[in-house]
Amino acid sequence: MDDCKDLELVLRSRTPIVVVETHEEARVLELLQRIASRMVTPLFRWSVTEGLRRIDKEMAAQKHNSEPAAVLGHIRSAKTAGLYVLLDFHPYLDNPMNVRMLKDIALEAELWGGNHHIA
Repeated sequence: MDDCKDLELVLRSRTPIVVVETHEEARVLELLQRIASRMVTPLFRWSVTEGLRRIDKEMAAQKHNSEPAAVLGHIRSAKTAGLYVLLDFHPYLDNPMNVRMLKDIALEAELWGGNHHIA
């Protein structure tokens, strides 16, 4: 079983939200960088401590997108396709606003062909 191929197949199937639970964060990010390169799509990483940062190119973090609701709003309104990795997002799923925003992103992806993937 090739983890990279399996994950790429899931992402290419236009599944808008993929949950990856792992103790090997660096390995998964490296897999996603390879996949994003093959899919020719930007790769972003978010953490509450750093904000949103494009990681397939060397770019500065967007501190204004460090709050969970702000990054979800940004993803929802982004005009360019992208792969977004939300690190340690699970504690923020206790907030109904964040859950609704994730649902809205997923539903809009289904309606309009899915430009955004969240992993």
